[in-house]
Amino acid sequence: MASTNNVQQPCPPMYGQTPAPQQQQPYPPMYGQQQQQQQQQYYPPMYGQQPPQPQQQYYPPMYGQQPVPHQYHTTTGPIMEPNHPRVLAKPYGSQMTYDGDSKKGKVLLKIISGHNLVSADLLSGKSDPFCKIRSYSISSLSTNVIDENLNPVWDQTFGLFIRNVDHEILVIEVIDYDSLGKNDPLGYFAINISTLPRGIEITTRENLLETKHGQVEITIKAEDFGLINVPPNYVSDYIKYRQEILVTKTKDEISKLIKAHEREVKKKLPITSNGPFVDGYPPKGYKLKSGWLKKDSKTHTNSKPYNGLGNDGKEIFSKVRVVTSNVKSNSNSVAGEVVGDVVFSFFD
Repeated sequence: MASTNNVQQPCPPMYGQTPAPQQQQPYPPMYGQQQQQQQQQYYPPMYGQQPPQPQQQYYPPMYGQQPVPHQYHTTTGPIMEPNHPRVLAKPYGSQMTYDGDSKKGKVLLKIISGHNLVSADLLSGKSDPFCKIRSYSISSLSTNVIDENLNPVWDQTFGLFIRNVDHEILVIEVIDYDSLGKNDPLGYFAINISTLPRGIEITTRENLLETKHGQVEITIKAEDFGLINVPPNYVSDYIKYRQEILVTKTKDEISKLIKAHEREVKKKLPITSNGPFVDGYPPKGYKLKSGWLKKDSKTHTNSKPYNGLGNDGKEIFSKVRVVTSNVKSNSNSVAGEVVGDVVFSFFD
């Protein structure tokens, strides 16, 4: 007579016998069991559906999904906001912090150098570039003018006091100085300071807008505000976003993208053409349209270099650098102070 063990462990079980627990996973599996396991283990499912893992990597999470906090660490590049392909999303679990109840904050900005700028002088093939800093809180701060140079080195640091770090847009313009005629624009770039991590200095090469080519290298740091609880790769993703996604575009290219975005909205098409700003407070002389920051022809001027200390003009700027006492500016919104080699703006 066959032993009980021999009867209990046939493969497959005989005539509907209930296999022992160890027989619940026979090998080979019967009648499609393997296929069922493959369907459960493999994703995406059939018919082109997207796997859940990439959806979980978006932050803020899409449609109420709660992504695993460490999942952002596995991404290979910056993550954009849904429906905003040029807006950097804030990491899931991060938090915007301020000193006190006020949303004021200080940004430490160093304008290091320019690279491959456009030539404004047809005869010399050069430009006399300087940078101008603008925001809703700051009427104007300027670097020195560098004569006849398409790769200028400014190496100047500015402490910027911002009234609303959640919404203000910081703009840095590059302008060709002309002592006799009208100054010529060489491009500009804009920064959403609410995406800065707190207390971390970041170095980027910013691509200029409304020009054919040109970059400006800067370091920027949110001194007393900014995002905390960001993943370790957020800084590298931020740099990649600034340098590879916010690429140089001419004025005509931006105008075409604005028209394309308006058409997408009207016809309810997928949004692909809007700019990097969902909302925000642009400085005087600029306006937002379809997420793109554009110069306002009615209010924007390429004025002479201005240091925020009530002094104007190329010749006297070097003298202003040694001032150490507070001097009220001609502007209603900003004054300045030079401490060592750092120009600080402050409110009236």
